[in-house]
Amino acid sequence: ERQQFASAKGWLGRAKTLLKTIRFDDAILQRQWIQVHYYEGKIAYKVKDYDRAKMSFQQVLQTADSLQWQRAFFLAKNWLADIAIQQGELNEAQQLLNEGLQVAETHQDECRAAFCKRSLARLEEARGNWTIARHWATEAKQSFTQLGMIPDVRETEEVLARIKGKK
Repeated sequence: ERQQFASAKGWLGRAKTLLKTIRFDDAILQRQWIQVHYYEGKIAYKVKDYDRAKMSFQQVLQTADSLQWQRAFFLAKNWLADIAIQQGELNEAQQLLNEGLQVAETHQDECRAAFCKRSLARLEEARGNWTIARHWATEAKQSFTQLGMIPDVRETEEVLARIKGKK
């Protein structure tokens, strides 16, 4: 897996080089930079480099906000909440996730809601609230299953496996 991340980082480096030389409409260019920062953040998170991940997702958040790209904005906030959980900033994570879930439910966006619910499960797991964690993870898994998001179903099953049997 680390070898795949190293390969992905190489491709992101190539993408950065291209983005610095190619002439696009500014909004299109900014969206491409968002994609690069997003995947840099995701890779950094997966290898537990949370400070670097946080910087990348803050860049995504800032640029997505200026472009009013709501999906990227939401995804960045959800990743920032996951980072906050890993760094023990549980109140910050709670605030980000409550806001995200409210927006997702208001817009009837089951996909966004599922990501928030899985992150809420991780938050409650970090707090030792096993019953609440199981509730959120079960809801997230059901949503991911209905949406056909198999990798996310598996990742949520890992959360459920960690908290199985804990009271």
